[in-house]
Amino acid sequence: MYKEYLQKLEKLKGTELKGTELKSYKINLSKIDDIDEKIGQGYLSDFVEEALDDATVLITKARDIVKFDMTDAYTEAEGMLNELEADIKALGIDAPAEVKTLRKNLNDLDKEIDKWESKVRSFG
Repeated sequence: MYKEYLQKLEKLKGTELKGTELKSYKINLSKIDDIDEKIGQGYLSDFVEEALDDATVLITKARDIVKFDMTDAYTEAEGMLNELEADIKALGIDAPAEVKTLRKNLNDLDKEIDKWESKVRSFG
């Protein structure tokens, strides 16, 4: 860029401008390098791509935890609790308070899974 500027300046030296005044302007050419450097610092595509790859790995991990670990735990606990409640009913006895607490905790887990599924979906 600087060389081009000097070449244009050399071409103008021998010319006469009829009817106009040749004005001189002070240009701080070091700013050109500074601006070019800043522009170069803005090209961070590789870093953005790497960060997005890392984020994709992490969101996939979170999605898998919710989909497999949390949901599998819920499904197994639900099956076991249903069997326990059926056994208690078959015996004709009242369910202990612990069984009611387990049902409440299972329902809370279901809400927790829904919450995390929604959050994971919001990341796309």
